[in-house]
Amino acid sequence: MTNSLLKKIVPSLIAILAVVLMFYSGILAVHAITPVLPIEPFAPKADIRFGVMSDTHIGASALASLTPETRLQTAYQTFAKIDPTMDAIVTVGDFTEGGTLAQFNTYKSIMDANSPAKENILSMGNHDNYQVDGQAGKDRFEEVFGYPATTDKVIGGYHFITLSPLDRVYNTTTHAQHREWLEGRLALAHAEDPSKPIFIFIHQTIIDTCIGSRQAQADPANDLRETFSKYPQVITFSGHSHVSTIDPRNIWQGDYTALNCGSVYYAALDYTQPLTAGQTNNTNIGYSPTNRGESSTALVVDVEGTVVTVHRIDMYYGLEVAAPFVFDTSVAKADFPYRLEKRTAESSAPEFAPGTDIVISNLTNTGCTYTFAQAVNTSTSIPDDGPFAYTVSISNFDTGAVVDTARLQANYFMVAQPQTISYNTTRLSANTSYKITITPISFFGKEGAPISTAILRNEAPTLEIADVVAAPGGVVDVTYSIKGNVLGFTTLDLELPYNGNIYQPSLITPASVLGNGTTGVFAANPSFDGKDIIKISYASSAKVTGDGLVFTVTYKVAADAPLVDEELTAKILQAKTDLSLTNFADINLQVKPGALVIGILGDIDGNGKVTPEDAMLLLQMYVGLVPWTPRALLLGDVNGDGQIDPVDAALILRMVVGG
Repeated sequence: MTNSLLKKIVPSLIAILAVVLMFYSGILAVHAITPVLPIEPFAPKADIRFGVMSDTHIGASALASLTPETRLQTAYQTFAKIDPTMDAIVTVGDFTEGGTLAQFNTYKSIMDANSPAKENILSMGNHDNYQVDGQAGKDRFEEVFGYPATTDKVIGGYHFITLSPLDRVYNTTTHAQHREWLEGRLALAHAEDPSKPIFIFIHQTIIDTCIGSRQAQADPANDLRETFSKYPQVITFSGHSHVSTIDPRNIWQGDYTALNCGSVYYAALDYTQPLTAGQTNNTNIGYSPTNRGESSTALVVDVEGTVVTVHRIDMYYGLEVAAPFVFDTSVAKADFPYRLEKRTAESSAPEFAPGTDIVISNLTNTGCTYTFAQAVNTSTSIPDDGPFAYTVSISNFDTGAVVDTARLQANYFMVAQPQTISYNTTRLSANTSYKITITPISFFGKEGAPISTAILRNEAPTLEIADVVAAPGGVVDVTYSIKGNVLGFTTLDLELPYNGNIYQPSLITPASVLGNGTTGVFAANPSFDGKDIIKISYASSAKVTGDGLVFTVTYKVAADAPLVDEELTAKILQAKTDLSLTNFADINLQVKPGALVIGILGDIDGNGKVTPEDAMLLLQMYVGLVPWTPRALLLGDVNGDGQIDPVDAALILRMVVGG
């Protein structure tokens, strides 16, 4: 392929890759990679454009290998990529972890060195009052930043009002002391223009507004709610809860508008909500998920007259993570588009794709792992409506009695949301069959159709043969593992056919569990009866139970082997388990064939070369335009992370251009 053709094709593939990454992200860890593509600058702004972030927690410990200081610097750099002439950037409290003077100064030095904004505005949160609060805390703030912690700044003709607490109280912080001053500022702004947005920045949220407001309430006496409700053009921005901005409930509209702006430091779940309340021994839901550090979100707000557009941004990846909120503060509040009752009515239940299975693994007498593909959003009006969480019920197959339940969050707050969810149960009993039922739930509480599977203790076990890839002239190990081996086996005889013109067995290795030479005898003939057949025979005085590796066959691929897909299979001659010293029973051992794909990593179309067309084909398979092939599934995981996603397509392009 010529360089001129490459120059024409590669930009198009990169553009497609950018869209795919934004809307079809696979499993990636924020701390493990850098953004694949930088965010593109936003279109020129109309009246004003400003950023809003919260909970940077300077001085706290690192999460996902990133310190709060690095996260803050990256956030400012992302704002700069979006618009290097941004009118303002506002940080809504908890900008430090312990409220120390050193942490205040560290924040300011990072801000001064990295912020692209014409105006940088901060308000205080409870953490910022930890060392000194009251008037002393406010004085420290003004000494470092040069303006009061509670203030009103007019930027581009719009009022930016900050309200800072005087105490370190975690929740139910009062702002009654600000009410008279606030009412005067709101009246002034309203008199200037009765429909123009008025922006309020307050760390803890007003109760019963956007998500997180019950765990982050700032107005126990309803003083502020009563004041704000007089002015439908008021828009509040809050943090404290750490709930990711990906959650569509981050906006609330009633008598005014309230927005949660997420957290640059880490994501949390609202522990006051029914699906995420508390934490038990059998749930992955709680206030702080273990992967909470894989999220760093904030807002970018564009304003044109009375029309407000709120963009939700992951500050580490530099990606817009969900559809923007767009509303007009001049319309009657009854016509606000994000009223809770309206959105609840518009919400649709997430649904599992047809044919979605619950895969059981690691089955023992007392537990198992169950894995399932995530459900998908079906709402046409709310493009980011779930799935939010799943409920799991495990019941006795025969009696229907529930033996275990779980609530599993969908990891929605991760930019690269996992495609599957796995969890363990440890509440099974031996010789008992079970039914597992999983139900998807939307952010607005709509339940989709459940999927179910059964764990039948007498079901047939399976000999699973691995899928492998090898280059011509290469050597590859193929594993043969047993799953569903509840009854155990003492005798195993089988034949493994192979294509001797393309690959030959060079080594056959029994797994240690077989006890070869002690409790068992394992024999292998690599050329049974002079044919291309491996004959395996095994007998044991001790029953082999549980799932896992049985044996491994090492194959040598011919140097002139064609680039083909070879099926790897087995013929079961007999499989038995002992019921007593003299009584044996046949096991209905099934075979799940594998594949030996001979090819080059990244060569998706199998033409023996890695080209931009391979990246395009991989992306088409990823978004469902073209069916997956065994070759793509084995040769497409270029970075070897166990997932095939747009990152691999990007790496294929890098291979082509020699990067």
